[in-house]
Amino acid sequence: MASGPERLMVPVAEAAAVMGVSPNTVKRAGETGEIPVRKVRSVYLVPAAWLAEFTAWPARAAAS
Repeated sequence: MASGPERLMVPVAEAAAVMGVSPNTVKRAGETGEIPVRKVRSVYLVPAAWLAEFTAWPARAAAS
């Protein structure tokens, strides 16, 4: 199966599942500026690059 282009943004629900928190927590963090959440019409999105960096944090900290 050929892979398509890498996604630039992921839905808040998906980002929340990866982060282990609720979608509402991600939305609230976006409203306060803690997470770079973008709202497109009624859909909240998180930049995939930010999510990848966030989820790699423990590995980077352990390597230091």
